[in-house]
Amino acid sequence: MFSKSLSVKKEAGKEALKVQKRIQGFDYETCTAWKKIISCFSPSITHNELLSIAVLFGQIKSIPIPRICRRSKVALVQWFQENYEKISDLFQYTHLIDSDFQPVSKN
Repeated sequence: MFSKSLSVKKEAGKEALKVQKRIQGFDYETCTAWKKIISCFSPSITHNELLSIAVLFGQIKSIPIPRICRRSKVALVQWFQENYEKISDLFQYTHLIDSDFQPVSKN
């Protein structure tokens, strides 16, 4: 799980500062997209799992995922929120499976 407030150390570099600037003021816990994500999958969904879903949705709907959103889970949730109207219909068809092809999502 990730913390609600993202702190960036001075030595973290320009990339971290860009992430912080992008997500400034964004409260992922209250957004519609995050509520949908946790209801379909799990609050403990990993960044890589979420990114895989975003890539799939982005390809289907021809929506690019900015580099900065690929780098941060909170920024990625923000991408889901910004594109929610375009992608919300895809959640019902999306399921996470493990390496043995067993379902791990709530769908």
